Parts: sequence; structure tokens; C-alpha cells
Amino acid sequence: MSEPTGERPPVLDVLRHAYRTSREILAGLPVTGRRWKRPPRECPSWCAGDHRCTAQHRYPSGEHRSPTSAWSPGYGRMVAARTRSVDGTEQLELTTRVTLSSDSNTALAQGINLPLVVNEAIRVCLVEVDVMMRTRAQLGRPTAGELDGSGRDPRCTSLPVRQCTTSQ
Repeated sequence: MSEPTGERPPVLDVLRHAYRTSREILAGLPVTGRRWKRPPRECPSWCAGDHRCTAQHRYPSGEHRSPTSAWSPGYGRMVAARTRSVDGTEQLELTTRVTLSSDSNTALAQGINLPLVVNEAIRVCLVEVDVMMRTRAQLGRPTAGELDGSGRDPRCTSLPVRQCTTSQ
């Protein structure tokens, strides 16, 4: 075996030079030895901006995520969060926990029917809100961005949204 002389073999210098040259040509910049870091993405005002927001790190499947809203309506618990994917698709994530009947047969019937009824309620709500907002825009009334946090027209103080939008 040969003893180490402390000098680098010339082939390593050639390989190192070839690597750096190819990186400079491909990237258009010299290699600095630093890791590449994605530029931060700005979050919308409603986004939590913490560990829940994966869009700020520019992940391909990242999404902006609002703080969750939770409430107990009497039959269980509901948790809602607004999300916006990197491609701009807005969604509402709604998680519901429902206390079923203690009777096994009744609980089974509730478990079978509840998802069907919830699905239909969501479909009707989405269509009604879409029609309502288009009608409001045509009549020159406030649109979703102009409504206050309760979802009501600020000019209507005592009527629910449905009654308020159909009046006049």
C-alpha cells in the first residue's frame, strides 16, 4: 500500500472544477455553498400564518388555513376552518361530532340518514347563497365582502339574512 502524501489527487480537482462550471452554466450564478431557500409567500389577512399554514413555505400542496372556529350546538360539537390552496381554490373544512341515541337501532338509523341530510343541506345552502349574492349584486345591494361578520346586511338590524335579502 502506498502511504498518504497529504496532497489531493489531481483528478478530484478536475471533478470539482467541472462540477462548479456545470452548476454556474445551468443556474447562471456561481455556487455559493448555501442551501437554496424558497422565498416566503404572503398570507391573506384571515390566515393563521403559523404551523397550520403550509402555503407560506411554498409547498406544492400547501394551503392557507384560518384559525379554527368551534362551537357546541347541543347535539355535539362543530369545528370549522377556511382554507385556500396554492392554486386559489377556497374551501371550508367542517368537522362535526354528533351524539347519537343510546338505542342501537335508532343510532344506526341516525348514522345512515344524517350524512344524507347534511349533504342535501350543504348543497341547498351553496345554491341559495350563490343565487342570493348574484341577486344582491344585480340590485346594487352589499355583496359578501360588504356584509358584516354576522352575514347580515349592516342596514338590516333585526331580520335574518333570508328575510333581509328578499325585502323591498
